Amino acid sequence: MSYLPNMTDPNKAHAWIEQHVQPYISLTKITCITVGNEVFSSNDTQSMNSLLPAMQTIYGSLVSLGLDEQVTVNIQGLSNQILLSISNPFLISMPKSNRLFLLMPIHNPDYVSLEYVLFQPNQGMTDSNTNLNYDNILYAQIDAVY
Repeated sequence: MSYLPNMTDPNKAHAWIEQHVQPYISLTKITCITVGNEVFSSNDTQSMNSLLPAMQTIYGSLVSLGLDEQVTVNIQGLSNQILLSISNPFLISMPKSNRLFLLMPIHNPDYVSLEYVLFQPNQGMTDSNTNLNYDNILYAQIDAVY
């Protein structure tokens, strides 16, 4: 997270992608770069303010290196109004041809059954806030983001 403000500098973002992504993309099948997924768990306002510019700069570097069709830029989804206020301007600023993903974490992987994650028949889980029952994690996560 402390490196996030540096990623607003186009030269530093470009150098980071050249060093950490470009040499490995064909060997590892890198498909996305997650930016600032821990920003909102701290009081680091500099990082919070750097999130959107850093994402835009990283995306610009991917475009300039011809990697934007292979690698997407994303933020990890949290059910947090602040996150949505940051992601909406980023979504608006992105060209429609780019694929942008919002990753939704499983907060307690020990509690979530494999059947629930793999869409296999199961009893599902009931959301304690809404009393809605979900038989797979995707539907629960989509509703959580909404």
